[in-house]
Amino acid sequence: MNIQSGVTYASGKSIRKYIKRRSGLERHLFWNRVHKKSGPKKKNKVEKLKDRAFIDQRPPEAEYEYGHWEGDFIVSKQNSWALLELVEKQSKQTLVERIPNRKNVLVNNSPYALLC
Repeated sequence: MNIQSGVTYASGKSIRKYIKRRSGLERHLFWNRVHKKSGPKKKNKVEKLKDRAFIDQRPPEAEYEYGHWEGDFIVSKQNSWALLELVEKQSKQTLVERIPNRKNVLVNNSPYALLC
């Protein structure tokens, strides 16, 4: 501890060293306190898609008939662009398109543009 202009002064480092030497005092530090948020808990904002079809619910014809496409959406972590990949199940024909941003209109129109 130092005395500066008549006022006793303790640095943050010396306070932390003092608390570390005496166990049990760290619970009084403000950065270790647990703060409970009041009010009702927030519900999950993600809405479930209606009429969602899972892969295991695919009809058996999809394995051997031409025209059943499988889509994948690959998103860049660093940028706003994404890749849309469509693969035909029978012939393994692959179509890939780079989408400049992930806006709803572009994403929804891209599979149509690839297939037509």
